[in-house]
Amino acid sequence: TVPLSNPFLANILATQPGVAALLASRANPTAPIQINKRFLGIGGYRDATNANNVYQFVAGLNGVLGDSMTWDVYASHGQTLTTYSSTGAVRFSTVQQLLNAPDGGASLAPGLGLTNRVVVDQGGHASDRIGRLLAALALNPFALGLGLDAATAAVIGPDNVLEVFGFGGVTMIDPAEMTDSNVADLAPGAPICITNLRLHALTGGARYDLDFRRTIG
Repeated sequence: TVPLSNPFLANILATQPGVAALLASRANPTAPIQINKRFLGIGGYRDATNANNVYQFVAGLNGVLGDSMTWDVYASHGQTLTTYSSTGAVRFSTVQQLLNAPDGGASLAPGLGLTNRVVVDQGGHASDRIGRLLAALALNPFALGLGLDAATAAVIGPDNVLEVFGFGGVTMIDPAEMTDSNVADLAPGAPICITNLRLHALTGGARYDLDFRRTIG
């Protein structure tokens, strides 16, 4: 379910009055929206593998004692090994937590853990990318904001220098000198006010030093 306080939904309602009117006509205009979607774009098709390996060993000896006695000695060992793996699944509790977040999950999502120095936005509509990055940086002012276009890659080398590859562009936002923000008092769907940010628009071949926060010629 998607609450009406979700900032991405608020943007849609602000630009599409027909959708807003449809939601307002419901018996409970403030009720969340039910959306059913398969998350194929995130992890692809769900794949599960279940393997069972069973081992059974039996060994024995027998013999004769004298004319009328026989003896038998044997031992057995069995083992069953079961391996189960699942890929491509989505944890719905985490998805719901992000949907309920009034900031769109900027303060909740840890990302892939590749770096804690850069907030990356590479999905959704490019026209909303600056707004999403501003919301994330207002809550994480120690980080850099990186907006990544389609068919574009930003590669960070061992020297912490980022280089752009591809046909699109990369937007870098540096909040290190940010002087004012209204994010603490921001109502759901309200515009963000942030002052004194530095923005770079980079294309293929451009390089950016993450340590010194500057472009490299």
